[in-house]
Amino acid sequence: MAFQDFVLIHKKNDCISTIHENADGGIIVCSENDSTYQYIYRTGEKFLLIKVDGGLIKRKNNDTKKCDYLLLNVTDDVNLSDIPHSVFIELKGTDLVHAYQQILATIDEYEVDLSGSRFHARIIVSRLHRPQYTTCYHKYRVEFKRRNCSFPDPQEREMTERTGVDGNPTQQNQ
Repeated sequence: MAFQDFVLIHKKNDCISTIHENADGGIIVCSENDSTYQYIYRTGEKFLLIKVDGGLIKRKNNDTKKCDYLLLNVTDDVNLSDIPHSVFIELKGTDLVHAYQQILATIDEYEVDLSGSRFHARIIVSRLHRPQYTTCYHKYRVEFKRRNCSFPDPQEREMTERTGVDGNPTQQNQ
């Protein structure tokens, strides 16, 4: 599917949050559950921020798992399968296991459409419980690697990234 067609279809469903494009670069911010994700983009870059939960994927029932946002690095004339980077973002209170499951379910839903994209999973929680983190991080790390998805440690309260020299999102805070 062509990117422009995708945007037209999904704008009607009110799930396209914003197309971010600025001659001088800028900052994209997603925030909920006392958690914030920020992406600093450079001059010439263009990003599409999509509200997934309640937007792109409407609630069919309470069991439908999906992440909160999807951030796509785009150009006007690209097909979805040619988008270089897709960042799956989950802003969570404290349930880390559910956050992992939501991102994996969303990747499963869109991995065919975004087949040429490098996937990046980002989880920001309002409070990180260390015992839960240690137990489930290693379990889910294998799943993310199997899907060729970059997967840094979950962050507490805030994460800020920018485009690195290799084109991948690069974390600014630790």
